[in-house]
Amino acid sequence: MAAVFEPASETAGTSSAAIGRAGYVTATVTYRLAPKYPFPAAVHDVKAAVRWLRANSDKYQIDPERIGVVGDSAAGTWPSSWE
Repeated sequence: MAAVFEPASETAGTSSAAIGRAGYVTATVTYRLAPKYPFPAAVHDVKAAVRWLRANSDKYQIDPERIGVVGDSAAGTWPSSWE
């Protein structure tokens, strides 16, 4: 699992750049894929990335109490499976 943190910039993509201009931080998470890594491996990876963001919130000026998760397809539904 790798969590890639990048401040939003024009080269980070249109959505990330727009989000950055609005004062938010974006992070991209690479997670393990099925079928090689069956469920819930990917959910564990994303949760680990959120924990990492919270642990490093001072360094990246992130409010650890205001982290949201957004995604397309499967990644967009994973937050609903979290306890």
